[in-house]
Amino acid sequence: MSTKKKTAKVMDENTVSLSSISIFDLEEKSVIVTPQEKMHKPLPKVSGMGRGEWLADGTFTWMKCGWQRTHSILIKKTNHGKLVRTKDGYLRAYLGTKISDGEDFKKILAEEVKEMINSLNNSPLTPEGGTL
Repeated sequence: MSTKKKTAKVMDENTVSLSSISIFDLEEKSVIVTPQEKMHKPLPKVSGMGRGEWLADGTFTWMKCGWQRTHSILIKKTNHGKLVRTKDGYLRAYLGTKISDGEDFKKILAEEVKEMINSLNNSPLTPEGGTL
């Protein structure tokens, strides 16, 4: 009679438990998890930004975080930037110039800001009917 050891225990259709050795490198900020026994089937890949936490009892948890976009609404697009209103109630101005425009930066900045301010006065997307 032979007994087979199960490396991975299927908890439910989305959760797998496996016995492993974990190495946490503080300098490199990395975690390596090595199963104690050979895996018979590869597990699905998990990738993306997440948050990991090493608990006092030696348990390591990692949770994938979703990417949240600001869902901004374009108010004005200019030659060197744009003015947007975000869902959380902020107005954001983005400006950019080439390094070669360095001498004219002040002039470009002043013209772009004037154009953005004029568009705010005419925009229904600004608070209280278009006036700041």
